Amino acid sequence: MVETVLIGDLELDGVTDIRVRQRRKLAAQPIPGWDGDLVQDFGEAAAAIELRGIAGGAGAAERLEALRAFFRAGAPADFTASAAVAADIEQALPETLDVTQTGRAPGVYFYGLTLRRHVAPPPAAPGGFDPGFLDDLAAMDAAGAAAAAGALADAMGTAQGALDAVNKAAALLEDAMALVQGLEPLKEVLNSAGKVAAAAR
Repeated sequence: MVETVLIGDLELDGVTDIRVRQRRKLAAQPIPGWDGDLVQDFGEAAAAIELRGIAGGAGAAERLEALRAFFRAGAPADFTASAAVAADIEQALPETLDVTQTGRAPGVYFYGLTLRRHVAPPPAAPGGFDPGFLDDLAAMDAAGAAAAAGALADAMGTAQGALDAVNKAAALLEDAMALVQGLEPLKEVLNSAGKVAAAAR
């Protein structure tokens, strides 16, 4: 038997074997004409912890039920075992659970539990927003705010002047159109007079 293993508040006695498997995430890309492959290292994969044990005697069924409850919850839990310390494993998630009972040993259960090392993800940064903007805004003094307000007022004044010029040009265009429309009757009179003069000749 090995030392007692703790998973959260659950104590696993009767553990016979602990195996920690570690591997690296390697991606091999074949290159035409090469004898080997282009291998890239993407860091260390989550370590796997394999536990084997025997549960028997009074309360064995209750301890197995607590183990099943941990497995069904699927939540990370603190993990304590000497083999895990060497692999820098502090928390683990349940992956597989096997329980075997034989007729040769009634009331005795053989179990196997596989865990994966759990590492909490880093906190997510607010998408598209620079938190430092609020600090810069708070640090803006009254003079800076006044200068910004003055620049905005100047820009608005320039825009208003351009709008006034456009309105004046539109008014002049309307006056010119009205003048042209007022000359239409005079044009007709002159045309009629020209026709009469041509007939008299």
